[in-house]
Amino acid sequence: MKENLESISIDFVFQKNRPSFGDLFKIVGFENPNFISESDLFLNFTDLNIEQVDDYFGIRNTESVGDDVALWVFPLVSNEEVFHHEGPFDGVRLYYNILTNPIINISVLESTFKSFQKHLAVSVIYKLQKIDSFFLIKEDIDSGIKYWKGKGITPGSEDALMLRDSNE
Repeated sequence: MKENLESISIDFVFQKNRPSFGDLFKIVGFENPNFISESDLFLNFTDLNIEQVDDYFGIRNTESVGDDVALWVFPLVSNEEVFHHEGPFDGVRLYYNILTNPIINISVLESTFKSFQKHLAVSVIYKLQKIDSFFLIKEDIDSGIKYWKGKGITPGSEDALMLRDSNE
């Protein structure tokens, strides 16, 4: 199964000032007393409602259908997702599952993309190339939605969740 039909990943690679875990943790809206922070940069994202979810960060799905987490935010070291890592981090990855998200959640991904792009000094990498806009991502999501609907599966539906679970 082609990755872009089920999910997409977008990497925001820091051009300078790589954050520590304490800095990145502020993405949830407050400081973690167990980790030193030197920057308030990630407080710019409190309006996105990013939470600590398991060992990562994510934006919970507020819709009555679909997976529990609409969008995952993973810290990166050497282009790999890491957890239980103090940093500094090379970047963050947004992971969005086309299959398990209701279509309305595309707006969650787009607003997060635009906010990260606005507030962070980053290179945005999608499908191994630098991008400057959400356009290519939206095209791929639309293609994925069309693919799943062609198979009789509505993204975010119970059938979609069961299909994802059977592929794991």
